[in-house]
Amino acid sequence: MRLGRRTTHFVSDDSIVKKLYGNVESVDERHRHRYEVNPLYIDAF
Repeated sequence: MRLGRRTTHFVSDDSIVKKLYGNVESVDERHRHRYEVNPLYIDAF
């Protein structure tokens, strides 16, 4: 399982998502997922 935090910077000033976050320049979001890819199949993807 992968846990962590990621900073997302908004590129466009007229972004709807940026407006939803209150017109800030960047947001920190936590993520948690259990998805993994078998290294033997990476070339197939």
